[in-house]
Amino acid sequence: MLEVAIWVTVWLVLLAATAVLFFLIGRSLWRKATALLTALGEAGERLTLLNDQLQELAERQAEPAVFESPSKLRQERFLARRRSQGDKRA
Repeated sequence: MLEVAIWVTVWLVLLAATAVLFFLIGRSLWRKATALLTALGEAGERLTLLNDQLQELAERQAEPAVFESPSKLRQERFLARRRSQGDKRA
């Protein structure tokens, strides 16, 4: 009879330890899953902002210089050089 009681006690302890282990693993997985979903939400928001910025840049895309008049291009280049020389002097 004592031998049966020992085996029952051993199995109960093993089952309790297994239940505690499953609880700890489950809690860890839950925390990691919630952190992952939070990070995915933030990444989605950043991706939306990036997509909006890319659309704005695509709308502002300049015409190729091939189709511009040469005098306008010379004037823009001259003004850009003046600005860069003014930045270097300052």
